[in-house]
Amino acid sequence: MRRFLTLIITILTLGILLTGCQLFSTAVSSPSSRQTIAEHSARVGHRHDTDENSDRPYQNPEQDPNQDLNQDQNEDRNKTKKNASSDLPSQMVYLEENCLRATGRKAHLNGRHATLSITHVIKSSERPSSNGEANFSCLGAPCIILHEGAAAVRVNGQYMLFLADDTIEYEGIYKKKKDVSKDTLKWLHFYDSLSEAERNAINMIPSELADELPERFTMETEAIASLAEDTPSYIAALTEKELNETEDLAQSYYNESSSDCEGVDQIYPLDGDFSLYHNAGIEAEYGPGNLIIYKIITVSDRRSGNSYHTVSIARSSKSGAWKIINTGQQGS
Repeated sequence: MRRFLTLIITILTLGILLTGCQLFSTAVSSPSSRQTIAEHSARVGHRHDTDENSDRPYQNPEQDPNQDLNQDQNEDRNKTKKNASSDLPSQMVYLEENCLRATGRKAHLNGRHATLSITHVIKSSERPSSNGEANFSCLGAPCIILHEGAAAVRVNGQYMLFLADDTIEYEGIYKKKKDVSKDTLKWLHFYDSLSEAERNAINMIPSELADELPERFTMETEAIASLAEDTPSYIAALTEKELNETEDLAQSYYNESSSDCEGVDQIYPLDGDFSLYHNAGIEAEYGPGNLIIYKIITVSDRRSGNSYHTVSIARSSKSGAWKIINTGQQGS
């Protein structure tokens, strides 16, 4: 009986094993099963790669690995283009064995006349190297030699200044760069960058340039100084009668027309050092002999300690009538 039971158990066990093997073989042979196994293997492999490369920085899978390289190459190309554009030659001419470059400024001719002209025009990308050559359209343009390394070329109806690279110019003064200090060169670079109005406001000139200003500047300066010395003061330019007339007009205004001032306590004329004489648009339109300004302290001013008043009296000409053109209260 025991042997019989053992035989039955053995047969059942073999049957179960055979059935399991058959089922496994069927599952492996089906397409969906093979896909599932492949996906599982891929996931296992990805986890393996991630573990091995866990110390590497994250990289966006959509990012082009050559993006940084391409960006650097583009920047290099842009720099090359920029440098190439900045290296483009300016307008140049070649006269009397000197290559001269346009400054963009008008030339001081000082009575000189043209003795040369442009006889050849070459490409703008080239540098002139023969007398009479230019690298811009100006064939036949008259030229004036102003100094060694300096010339005037007629461009669009005006004589423009051209300088050699080793030459500087200031108001008709020409010098070699090696003959002036770095501070003077720096000042001149600043001066050339200003507009004409801004240049006229400059009152400081390096001695290396000021000492060689053309004679006409010296003559004009001396003439202006002489004129200033010969011009009488605002008070001295009026006769005693004229001073009395204008003083009466000023007093009349504050005694009668301006009742809140309670009349005039003190009055006396101001001379040319008073700033109001140069008041643009009003007093500055009148010169000595036709203008006088009075300082007035009214009764109200004296009592309250207020600042003083002024009244400006002028006439259009010697034969014109005096009139009040401006009044006001000034600082004490």
